[in-house]
Amino acid sequence: MTIWEIPVGGQGFWQLPPDEVHLWRLGLELPDEALEGLLEALSADERKRSGRFRFGRERRRYVACRAALRKLLGGYMQSDPAQLELRYGRQGKPFLNLEGTWPLKFNLAHSHELALLAFAHGRELGVDLEWMRPLDDANAIAERFFSVDERTAFQALEPADRTAGFYRCWTRKEAYLKATGGGLVGRLEHFTVQFAAGQTAALLWAADDDPVRWTMTGLEPAAGYAGALVVEGYDWRLLARDFRWDLVSHREIP
Repeated sequence: MTIWEIPVGGQGFWQLPPDEVHLWRLGLELPDEALEGLLEALSADERKRSGRFRFGRERRRYVACRAALRKLLGGYMQSDPAQLELRYGRQGKPFLNLEGTWPLKFNLAHSHELALLAFAHGRELGVDLEWMRPLDDANAIAERFFSVDERTAFQALEPADRTAGFYRCWTRKEAYLKATGGGLVGRLEHFTVQFAAGQTAALLWAADDDPVRWTMTGLEPAAGYAGALVVEGYDWRLLARDFRWDLVSHREIP
């Protein structure tokens, strides 16, 4: 997927019906002077954590990603972003602490200078993103973590497609684990994804799950990046949007 819509404000901007999944692309490179305003959207714990980063670039990217997540959650929930309570599952998957409200599901991933944030109504989902830096140990990682069929498919790739093929496989596997709430250790070889060039992204087999339960989408969010989105069910459509700070604020909700 390579086409991204530019969001526009107005009526219906924050509506998320059960048959839609919203995917936002966010650039993480912001000047230092932009951080002060974004820190207001973070929780006290997130502001404290932002101060622990050794390098300013890492801190800026963390603040941008967390502030964007909270502003989007605030928009969908029509709430003050800083007041929303985030909790984390056993494997670190974030969720909103909600009682008696509609079941907003979300997931996020960030790598290098880019982030992806996905939202759905009542559907489990997972998104992953990787900046495709060269890997000297791609074969060793594949041997350790890919399933038998994935290792065969990886070795069959043309040498020029090995790096991109590795990241296509890895992001699809990690997006599936994030959708199910599972951890990486001991599970990556227990399911198989389709990732060869020209083939549709798909979950082909899972030892403890029904592949028909999930829709897998391969993403090309920007040059040099690979991504994947895994969503529960098939009866939905994807809306991909570029995040813009000037259009995203809980104060703009009608």
